[in-house]
Amino acid sequence: ARVFNKVLNFKSEMEYLTERENEMEEMGSYVDIQEAKDMWTKSAELFRERLVNPKAKFERKKCKFIGVFIIGYESKIPYRPRLRYKDKSFSMGCYQLAADAARAYDEMAKLLKKEKLNFENEDDYITAREREMKEVGFRVELKEVQENWPAKLEKMREELQNHEVGIKPVASGKKKREYLGVWRPSDDDVHRSKYFSSMIVHNNVTFLLGSYALSTDAARAHDKAARILCKQDVNFRWDEEYHVARNLEMKELGIHVDLNEVENTLHEILKVVHASLSGVSRSSMPNRNITAI
Repeated sequence: ARVFNKVLNFKSEMEYLTERENEMEEMGSYVDIQEAKDMWTKSAELFRERLVNPKAKFERKKCKFIGVFIIGYESKIPYRPRLRYKDKSFSMGCYQLAADAARAYDEMAKLLKKEKLNFENEDDYITAREREMKEVGFRVELKEVQENWPAKLEKMREELQNHEVGIKPVASGKKKREYLGVWRPSDDDVHRSKYFSSMIVHNNVTFLLGSYALSTDAARAHDKAARILCKQDVNFRWDEEYHVARNLEMKELGIHVDLNEVENTLHEILKVVHASLSGVSRSSMPNRNITAI
């Protein structure tokens, strides 16, 4: 971005490091910064090559197995199986071993009754897997690799059925967005919370409004904060609209979330938003502070 004088996410190195520490604390995990910098170096080299010769064709890393792609640089889980059916793409996560990714592809291919597979039988798969582990110098437990396959295949089967009868599936991606100011990670991202997070941005200040089991509750949090900040864009214009959507979501998910508990939590959060704004003009709030609630 600096090469092209584009807008940056962080104005200083200290701002980046502070936000990074806050995110790791929120996630409850630690990521070595040196690993990230090594990845930046490799990406920067490729970027420079493309700047020098933008018309040159750069070869992507290829895998010998059908339907298996190599992602990123020096990734700990670099192999991702992917299968396309009509206009839809299916995947079953990422794997440390190419053989495991190939076997996952075969499982998906069998659902679609495809003839081309990576392994003719289970023995061929186990043999290839043992050989690969010997080459890379580490072992991966087979049980851990395959424990989530039944659930993922069942989900794929449902998506295929919906696709055939014309039911539009939920949009997939790293962050699933259904309401303004609401997001949650994709199902494959095991390092993140499964709850919906709510947030709102005002004058480059980001207010994190908590996490909720229901996307409608997270949307409600956004709307409450939006009214405090005199914003017009909201998810629900009337309380009845929110309650109808909330009841429908609980019915679809098969869960019940106490409304009073949500309202009490939201009340405490909005008190912090009010406190953050007290004595500060809404048109002159600091540009680089991030208020985490």
